[in-house]
Formats: sequence, C-alpha cells, structure tokens
Amino acid sequence: MLDRLQPDILISDIGIPDIDGYMLMQEIRKRSPKQGGLMGAIALTAYAAEYDQKQALQAGFQQHLAKPVEPEELAQAIVAVMESIGGQKERGNYLKK
Repeated sequence: MLDRLQPDILISDIGIPDIDGYMLMQEIRKRSPKQGGLMGAIALTAYAAEYDQKQALQAGFQQHLAKPVEPEELAQAIVAVMESIGGQKERGNYLKK
C-alpha cells in the first residue's frame, strides 16, 4: 500500500495479525523517504509497560500511547509527532537514532 500512498502519519496497534507492530515499523523505516520511510508513527496499544514503550520507540515509532486513550491525548500526540517531523525535515534529520 505504501507504494501507492504515503500518509503523513501512521497510527498502529502493536498486536496485529501476521506481523506485529514493531516488525511493521521496522519494515517501514527501511523504505526510502519517497516510499514513506519517514512518516510519523504512533503506537496505540494495550502493551503499556515501560519496556513496551522503549521497544516501540526503538522500532521507529515517535510516540507510544496505551489503550484506552482519550481522544484529546491522541490528538495531542498527532500534533507533537507532526511538529517533530516538520522540524526534522527542515533540518534534514528525520529519525533519531
């Protein structure tokens, strides 16, 4: 799907069928910028431990939110990720390593 459409942001659960969200994000981050590899990403998941948050960030997500999440909290996370991506684009540095 990313070959046809590059969204600005991806909101993904971690526990998804066939491939978990960590593996999905790692595969996305391998893609070139033109193929969507630099899109913003939020993990929205029931896996809420500190370890899970660290794993999500290491996989390439910029935010980790535990379910259930309030709509305003999700909106704030989206804004934060989009602002971060915008600032990184201006500096030419998209991903923190």
